[in-house]
Amino acid sequence: MKTILKKSVVILGVVSALALTACSGSNPLEKESPKDVNAFLKEASAYAELNVDFNLHDRQGYMYLTCMSGLKKPIKGHPDFCPTLYKDMVKYANKTDGPFSQLTVKQLTNQELFKQRQEDANKHFFSAS
Repeated sequence: MKTILKKSVVILGVVSALALTACSGSNPLEKESPKDVNAFLKEASAYAELNVDFNLHDRQGYMYLTCMSGLKKPIKGHPDFCPTLYKDMVKYANKTDGPFSQLTVKQLTNQELFKQRQEDANKHFFSAS
């Protein structure tokens, strides 16, 4: 009886781990080349900046980097600017046919991944060349 219970617990654990792995998917921001990621982030940020309901001066796709770098003070009149920007960036990603089409806000805002690439980001983050 104990053997059956132990086997059941082990099987349940393995099945749960496999289900979680299958559902989570890998982050395309990790898998794709830095050049492709940088180009995508700039395009998606610029798209989202156009959709945010207030006047940005440049709309060049740099607000994602600003938000992820720790924009502490809300933009006057727009306290939810960064979360709205992220959602609109994901909407843009979901409209594409490429590797970013299944991107989620959670993947986009992964601070651990962003910090890993921050040194490169400070130098070339939005350089698509």
